[in-house]
Amino acid sequence: MKKFYTYLLCLVIYSILFFQVVYYGIGYFWDWSFPIFKDDFWNFFAITKGSWQSLMDGGQPLSYVSDYIFRFLLSCVWYVLPFEPEQIIYTFLVLTFSTGTYLVFDTFKGQNNKYLVFLVSLLVYLNPFIFYKILGGHINYLFSYFIFIIIFCLLYRGKDRKLNIGDYAKYALLFALSGTQIQFFIYTYLLFIIFAILNKNDSVTKKLSFLVFIGFFAYLIHCFWLNQFLLGIISFEGVSSVARSGTFRDSYMVSLLRIFGLSGSSATLIDRIYSLEILAIFGLSFLGYLIYKLIFEKKKNIFFILLLAYTSFVFVPLTFIYNTPIFPILRETGHILPLIFLFLLLSVLVYSVKNYKITVGFLLVFIFLNFYHFVKDLPYFSYQDLRQELSQIHKFIKNSSPTDRFMIYPFFSQYSIIGNDTRTTETGFPVNNSGFDMLLKYSGNDYIYDGVQTADFRDSIQWNLVKTRKPQILVEKGINYIIDLSHIYRSNYDKFVSPDLYDNNLVYAKTDKSFFKKMKGLEKVGNHIYKVKNSTDRLIGRNLSFERVDSSQYNLRIHSLKNNYKLLLFESYHPEWKIYLEEGHGLSSKSMFDKTHKKLSNSMSLWTLDSEIIKKYVKDNYSEELKAEGYPKTLINGKKDYKYYTENKDGTIDVNLTIYFKPQEYFNIGIIVSFVTTIILALIFVFNYIFTLVIRKKQTT
Repeated sequence: MKKFYTYLLCLVIYSILFFQVVYYGIGYFWDWSFPIFKDDFWNFFAITKGSWQSLMDGGQPLSYVSDYIFRFLLSCVWYVLPFEPEQIIYTFLVLTFSTGTYLVFDTFKGQNNKYLVFLVSLLVYLNPFIFYKILGGHINYLFSYFIFIIIFCLLYRGKDRKLNIGDYAKYALLFALSGTQIQFFIYTYLLFIIFAILNKNDSVTKKLSFLVFIGFFAYLIHCFWLNQFLLGIISFEGVSSVARSGTFRDSYMVSLLRIFGLSGSSATLIDRIYSLEILAIFGLSFLGYLIYKLIFEKKKNIFFILLLAYTSFVFVPLTFIYNTPIFPILRETGHILPLIFLFLLLSVLVYSVKNYKITVGFLLVFIFLNFYHFVKDLPYFSYQDLRQELSQIHKFIKNSSPTDRFMIYPFFSQYSIIGNDTRTTETGFPVNNSGFDMLLKYSGNDYIYDGVQTADFRDSIQWNLVKTRKPQILVEKGINYIIDLSHIYRSNYDKFVSPDLYDNNLVYAKTDKSFFKKMKGLEKVGNHIYKVKNSTDRLIGRNLSFERVDSSQYNLRIHSLKNNYKLLLFESYHPEWKIYLEEGHGLSSKSMFDKTHKKLSNSMSLWTLDSEIIKKYVKDNYSEELKAEGYPKTLINGKKDYKYYTENKDGTIDVNLTIYFKPQEYFNIGIIVSFVTTIILALIFVFNYIFTLVIRKKQTT
């Protein structure tokens, strides 16, 4: 019963802490990206469910989506609970923070005075590094951190016993979940390695088999997206180079003083909100106390070993790993700092406390300091007001064609919400600033994203439109509609780059509410909605009709096809876009016209089709089938039906074709493998747990 009250206390504390979220919302800063409309919530998952993502910038192969399972689970909440998105965020924060805090307390309450342990358990979440994670919108990280705490507590509780097959299955599942934030594949595996080394009850062979087992089965669970890299569908180096181009130098440069002074790198913005002097007092006090106890008390401290391991992890990337392809994905020290602070706190718990009242007072002051900043300085804003403002635009997008492409203005991705960005730091950096638009991203429609890096500013759409005052670039990119949100979003691009980049002319960087009134080739079709006249269709060809099935498939109907037929696809070029006969696009199916597939630009593919090649293809692959079924058949209008195409009197053909992104087949297989693996591991764990209970019951009787 006491356990229930302790957990209830955690729920009360965090329910109060995030009270503003349930009525308003949180986010619109930095990496925050979450649906604002309830009926978009399934798209939080759906935008990652295919091998090809055509949602952004003309499309690209699915990159790393280690958060796929997390997105699926969170999106399923939409079907179960009648919550608005901000209420789902609130529930997520309260439950994960409460459960994580309680687990730490319950695991280590015997380590020291239980009230002291409870306060330390609160600090596992109520600290500047977790504040930064919420500020930055790193929901994936917070989930991975929660799973990491579960794994850590389980490992610590079972550190002196042998592992069984149920443990193997349990840890493999948890390891796969911990990778929701991709860096945790490394962080969590390091934790497994350290505990395996320290476990004296298992043989070296069993330890190695355990590490191989959890790694292999975690791979199987994530194979559907990992295979995108292993099969060469997307370049790992390419993803890393993009990550590197968007890297702040300050995000990976950090000193020991800033780590244990609890401020992290300057990219975390902790030093813009907290007082560095006050943080240093608390952080260095923890470190000083630990060093003092290490010197004068000879006591085994497993947490200190973990503290050293994860602290050294910060500095390794600053040397030889910096030049490796994996570094940009693991670049940000802000990801490792909460783990360092976790092990610093637990290292202190090992030792007895002489001045109990002073220590409790010290911890309470630090807890209330963090509580104050969580309530006051996190960027809260009204989702409800934003939904009301955007409701008509949202309805228009929902009723549009699946092949329509949209774009939000302001084009640059660094926004603040007008009327909600009054608080700025002394440097002028907007506190309530966002890197992403949440209207289009989760609408389910394709959109073009113009979030430029400093190197390609002059390739941006805004630069081009301001220079030319003509919508040609919009036409070429197949943009059908512009949503003008200059009355809601204010561009802050100039806050992040040198004025030299935009020739010291704010016209290129700032929002202009009359921007589209000055431009020809646009038609206003609604409040804040402009249609791009003569926009390029997704597929272009003579006598062509088509249906977009999903992001990876188009079904085509071509009439009167003959030789030298040009077919244009306005998706980003990739050699794995293939043409098949009708819907025959299985793994064993043969594609056609691969040799004529050419790249016209980054956003355009060209095939040259020939009716004779199609006739030969059908003859070579289906002649026996056609003969057995009595083809060809002469139709009433004099045309000949060859089942897979119809030959006209003039020798041209009418044919149904499919354009398909072939890696989708591997992706589909990977999803099946992932699902089956998850079920098998879950069953192993459940049956082993039941079997263990039965054995224990027999032993007690």
